[in-house]
Parts: sequence; C-alpha cells; structure tokens
Amino acid sequence: MDQIIKITPDFDYSKVDNFRTKKLEGHVTILKTGLPVADAYLINPSVYSFWKNKESFPENFHEKLEESINDILTKFQSITLRTCFRFDGFENPRALPAWRKLKKKERILESIIEAYKKGQEIAKKNKISNYGLGLILMGRVDGIKGGVMIVDIGKENLCMIDSCWGDNLLITDGESGFDTFWVDEDLKIIKEEIREKKYGYFFNGIEKVKKSIDESKVLVPSLNDQEIRKLVEYGFKGAKFHDSNVEIEFLIGEDSKIEAYELQLKHGFKLENPKLKRKSNSLVEGTSVFPGKITGNVKIIEKEEHLSKVNKGDILIVIPMDIPTFLPVVDKAAAIITDSGGITSHLATIAREFKIPCIVGTENASKILKDGDRIIFDGGRGTISTVGQNEG
Repeated sequence: MDQIIKITPDFDYSKVDNFRTKKLEGHVTILKTGLPVADAYLINPSVYSFWKNKESFPENFHEKLEESINDILTKFQSITLRTCFRFDGFENPRALPAWRKLKKKERILESIIEAYKKGQEIAKKNKISNYGLGLILMGRVDGIKGGVMIVDIGKENLCMIDSCWGDNLLITDGESGFDTFWVDEDLKIIKEEIREKKYGYFFNGIEKVKKSIDESKVLVPSLNDQEIRKLVEYGFKGAKFHDSNVEIEFLIGEDSKIEAYELQLKHGFKLENPKLKRKSNSLVEGTSVFPGKITGNVKIIEKEEHLSKVNKGDILIVIPMDIPTFLPVVDKAAAIITDSGGITSHLATIAREFKIPCIVGTENASKILKDGDRIIFDGGRGTISTVGQNEG
C-alpha cells in the first residue's frame, strides 16, 4: 500500500482505489495546466481506514510522513493539511476545515488525527455510514491576500475575480468585505466593485483569527493592476487548456507571487455580464447563483438552533455559517438567499451542486423579510418580491 503519494499531473488514481474528490482532482488538473502551484502529497484514504480500526498508523507511516514534510518545507514556508471527504451520493469538498501554518511533524500528526475525528463527527451527525477520507499535505506561501476567480470562455468570454486581505475563507464562507473585478480576455477591466474591507482572516493551525485591516488598506483595491492581469492570464490559460469554464482559488504573497492551489472545471457554468444586468423594482435584489422561480415561505436561519424550524419547501435566508452545520437541511430548501457573499462562496457551490435556486449578496433580505413571509423568488433574475407585488 502506498501510504503517502506525491500528486503529479499523471496521478495514478488506482493507487488509492480510484478515490476521487474535487480537491484532489482540482490539484491534479491545475498541475496539468502548468499554472504555479505548490507541491502536494495525498495521504491515502486507506491510512484513515487503518487508523479508524486500530487508532494507530500503519508501519513506516511516520517515516514516509517525515520525508514528505521535509520535501515540501525545502521550497515552501509552511504546510496546509486539506481534507478530501467523499461519501455515497454526494461529495462535499467543503464539509471539513483545513489546518494551516504547519511546520513541525508532531503538530502535523496531531492535525491528521484531528481531521480524522472531525470526519467521524460529521459522518455521525449526518448519518453517513459509507465514506472515504483522504488528506492533502500542501506547501504554502505566507499569503497576505487571496481570492477565487471564475473564467467563462463561453458566451461572455469573461473573468470574474473576488479578492480580499488575508485568507480567501472570508469569501468562501460568504462574508462581506471583498472586492470584485470583471475582466475580459484582452485584460480590460470592464467593472470593479471596491468594498470596505475592515477585517480579514489569518490562521494558526485550524484556529481562524479575525484581524482588523490597517486603515490605509480598507478602501484600497486588494489587487493591483499587475496582479489582476496575471490572474486573468492564468485563468484563461486554464480554461482554454481544459476547454471548459473554470474556478481557481489563489493566494498572493508580499512579493506579489501568485500561488494557485485548486482548479475546478465548471462545465455549463455561466457568468453574468455586469453591464447587461437589468434594473427592477423588486423588494430585494441580489446575484443569481442558480435559476428557478418559486413561491414559498421564508425561514431565516441565523444559527444552528434555527435549523429545526425548517420545513420541506421553505425558502431559506441563511446568515453565514459552517457548511457542515447547514448540510442537514439542504434537501428541504426550495431556494436559498443570503445577505452577504458572492457566487464563489461555499454555500453558492452547494446550491449549484444540489441544483437549488439561489440568490446571494442581497445585503438586506434578512432585514426586510421575516419568518413566514410569502415571497416570489426568481433565481434567474436575482429578484425577490412579496406575493402580489408588481416586479416591474
């Protein structure tokens, strides 16, 4: 059994019993594309199966782990441990956290065990009996900013970049405080939204630290023109190489060095050209994630205790929360609305994968609407109206 395998462009999935997740495939894909990406190793899911049965690691695992750690740290400042959680019926790449800023073997071993226990906890909570759990050891630069970009080489031939100070978790968790740039293939910025960025997230292991951003950076674009152009070049290169729309997550260091660490193919995904968005007189507006027109009752979900009030067919207004917390009611939601976040948030990804109509970034839906309100939700247009209102 190959306990720890280096991830390469020609990665042999048969060595891991054809175990596949979007994170693993995303790393292989970005290597094939030739974009700048850190070295990474996969800890075989069979190691987790061994540990689950014996609460110890296989023979020679410690030696193989040390070899992998030493190889990564000769080129990168730290190691991130990423989780690949696969279970029957659905692969949720967002269910488990990552452990960051790791350097010592002892702490990495502790993080591996923490990840295994967290996987068991989520499986038990969601009544998942059959699942696999692999871990990726990945090198990391010390990023001062990060983000997610989507490239549409179909109708619009457009790249959209969400970026923030600190880790891109602020974006993927669906919070506010990030910038958005729309750029065409000729590297022309056709629109930018520079928002107030009062805080960012930085990490020590799994601990997420919320830090205030220096006042001089709060209203300054989080990306400079050179970084935007380079990201767009990388994005279109990846999309054309795979002949598919793509989503790429990235980090940027103090020297403007870009590290792309995941590329996912987004067949059929379409970006909305911001210049073509129509005005409406709807009660609430946001950004369309997944289309669908639905009439239903509102339920506002601000914390885990609110999940118990959700009934099948409700339209949920979700305040940012961990995806594992939200998973138990996903199949009950007729539609999803958020106040904050964009189309690159994890909740938006979940909505697309479950094909749940979704609108994000309304800013005020939870303030204007209340539990029990009956509304008309139009995911394609990104509009919300009360029953009887003229949408215009």
